[in-house]
Amino acid sequence: MPGCSSKDWRPSRCGWNGCPPRRWHWPGAAEDLAAITARANDNLRVLGLRFTNDRGCPPERFETLRTTLGPSFEGIEIDSSPGNAAGIAPSAHAVLTVSLVDEPGHPTKVALDRVLAFLAAQLRR
Repeated sequence: MPGCSSKDWRPSRCGWNGCPPRRWHWPGAAEDLAAITARANDNLRVLGLRFTNDRGCPPERFETLRTTLGPSFEGIEIDSSPGNAAGIAPSAHAVLTVSLVDEPGHPTKVALDRVLAFLAAQLRR
């Protein structure tokens, strides 16, 4: 089976241009995951954000990170299913930019606040 590289980051019906269909895949996934795992063993913390209905970031990616990194990974998944309570569009993708609703208590604002606290804690380490 051939390896996947960033040039393979083009969708096809059977996966990524000759690569097996892996919904956790992204360009350089194997190399990135190996590097992140090594750093997690060195006390690196990883914070991830995704919308639950985001086709660009399927749940398998977070499951791979949770399984691989264990407690070093903190995943925040924001409900974007049709009819969700916050009114987030099912097509939402960019938690901290385009889809951010800067109102107290809104799930995207809560996520932004967590990112800022996470980064502040990392800078104090």
